[in-house]
Amino acid sequence: MCHCTPEHHANCFKFTHAPPKCRHNVHCQNGAECWQDHNTCPTVTVCSCTDCFFGNQCQFYAKRIGLTLDDILRYEIEPYTTMNDQTNLIKWSSVFTIIIFVAGLINSGLSILTFQTKKSREVGSGIYLLASSVTSFLTVCFFTFKFWFLVLTQINPPVVRVVFRGVCMLSEFFLKLCLYMDNWFNACVAIETSVTVYKGVNFNKMLSKQIARWVIVILPFLITASIIHELLYRDVFDDIEEQRL
Repeated sequence: MCHCTPEHHANCFKFTHAPPKCRHNVHCQNGAECWQDHNTCPTVTVCSCTDCFFGNQCQFYAKRIGLTLDDILRYEIEPYTTMNDQTNLIKWSSVFTIIIFVAGLINSGLSILTFQTKKSREVGSGIYLLASSVTSFLTVCFFTFKFWFLVLTQINPPVVRVVFRGVCMLSEFFLKLCLYMDNWFNACVAIETSVTVYKGVNFNKMLSKQIARWVIVILPFLITASIIHELLYRDVFDDIEEQRL
């Protein structure tokens, strides 16, 4: 950095741009680097987390779990304030969530009206697409509910832990269940289309409809069995410093 005098002489000296590290790293956890604004009398302490850790003290671990909606938005929500006083990220997220909800309802509603007719369900693909329309509708509803539940409970932190934990676990579970089912139904449509092209006039429509009905019944149980561990082991973290769940 250089300081210019009134006589147009420059006095230059080395300047360390990085904030000083903490002398005793007792604030940050799990190998995180600790930075503070002043060596002797710090007023602000910041933790630089390593991979897969998050939180103001890097106390939370998310490897192989992935970041959920709660992890992304929780610390962006200002408690004990109105929506008008929230950050731009929360405001824009709320707007996009409403847009997605309305568009999803219209899209799913029109799809259900289209594929509920008997003619559109003469083959298995029509049944898969009807089921996909229903799961898309449920996915949008669960996502919207989860978003607003998160926002409202973080704005008003005093909430019953049992209720918060139950809603958190069930909403995330059913959201994933509906999303995976929708993807599998679309995959079934692609598979049946390939079989139709391969067999041509020999394609059996009745067998296709029977298989589709069995798949729709069995698929939710198979997907539930594959993700049931998340429902059993997912829990709520207590952030004591932030006084949040």
